[in-house]
Amino acid sequence: MKKVFFAVIFFGLSSTFAFSQKANNNEIKSKVEHVKSLINLTDDQAKKLVQIEADFQNRSNKFSQNTNKEALAKLREKG
Repeated sequence: MKKVFFAVIFFGLSSTFAFSQKANNNEIKSKVEHVKSLINLTDDQAKKLVQIEADFQNRSNKFSQNTNKEALAKLREKG
């Protein structure tokens, strides 16, 4: 019973993470398509911009996670 329970939880979490990555990727592509239409980017430039935006998103998430960990550690020291 425990194995089934953990399997269901694992499947739910993994599908949630996969869905959020897909949504993030679609958001990046829509941003790039909008910019491409505004300033007439070539396909090569648009591909580079997708990579730049993805890198920016990843670094922002890592920075946010690190900042949250540091803030939590400070709160633990005070408490």
